[in-house]
Amino acid sequence: MSQMKQIEEKWQKKWETARVFEADPDPKRKKMFVTFPYPYMNGPLHVGHTFTATRVDAYARFKRMQGYNVLWPWAWHWTGQPLLGASERVAKGDEAYIRVLREVDGVPEEELKKFVDPFYMAQYYTD
Repeated sequence: MSQMKQIEEKWQKKWETARVFEADPDPKRKKMFVTFPYPYMNGPLHVGHTFTATRVDAYARFKRMQGYNVLWPWAWHWTGQPLLGASERVAKGDEAYIRVLREVDGVPEEELKKFVDPFYMAQYYTD
């Protein structure tokens, strides 16, 4: 198991024990809803996602400190043209794109062949 995976599992266990993802909203407080453009699953998350999500996170935390019940849903965008387009680029043998998947994203060759299926590609990046 990679060191990063071990660190991830360690903190997930601590967060579960601390129940950090469970809400106990106070009905007397004002409600606040924040959102973030859900990332398409046609590639791994990158610093651009972090930049935007961090700003939303800071705002949500600030509003909680002001006494609001804040709801911030998080999800992955599995539909649409970006995912289909990425899969089609693999199917057509777009070498520049395939090189990025292989060298930057670290997608193994045996997995790349399966990326012609957009559903498989989305699952790969969320597993």
